[in-house]
Amino acid sequence: MSLKNETIMKNQLILLFTLISFAIYAQIGINTNNPQTTLHVDGAKDNATRGPLQQLNRLMMLL
Repeated sequence: MSLKNETIMKNQLILLFTLISFAIYAQIGINTNNPQTTLHVDGAKDNATRGPLQQLNRLMMLL
């Protein structure tokens, strides 16, 4: 391949990977199997129960 073709292919791959990275969406949960925001930390491991006391020991961040 010529240098020009390599440059074009490189630019196309960079564009492709950039577009794919915008489509990726992940949620991270620490001590929880069901993260509710981008970063969800459940300090007491009581994610299955819901109530005001269980909400106090959680850290949720929308990044």
